[in-house]
Amino acid sequence: MIEGITISALPDEATLERWVSDRVTKWVSLCGVSVHDITKSERLRSFEGDVFRLGDPFSNSQSLSPEFRPSARYFLDNSNPMLRSTLTQAVRKVSENFQEGQNQVVFCHLGKSRSPLVSTAAIAICTQSEPEAVWLKLSRDHGAAPATRLGMSAAYWLVENYK
Repeated sequence: MIEGITISALPDEATLERWVSDRVTKWVSLCGVSVHDITKSERLRSFEGDVFRLGDPFSNSQSLSPEFRPSARYFLDNSNPMLRSTLTQAVRKVSENFQEGQNQVVFCHLGKSRSPLVSTAAIAICTQSEPEAVWLKLSRDHGAAPATRLGMSAAYWLVENYK
């Protein structure tokens, strides 16, 4: 966990049980699947969270390399308004949870690109940290995929445009 945020792949019921026992108080789904879609347990179904249907052009983007400088412009040139809107809403929710001191899990199908992107942006915004350092820590601590050009550029765009 990094500062109250854990990233994860789509959970199964045993993972949900572990989250509850670890005192996770919120979840944020980026893949359009609710915890309610996963479990029949009333106790786990009362576990609160938010669902976003965030597309994943990030995992297919080229790897981040030392000579590439992530930029908001690169993200704008390689995204669409719907992606930007959904991404902004998800980061806003994770940031709000973070600022409220919620212990939260951010998940997508594999927990490799969308979850670290949204978590990186939220942490960078709330702590005024450098997005690349945050993503690197998430990669080391949670097995997130290395940042891609599009993913890191999206993180920079989010930090620059967060209101």
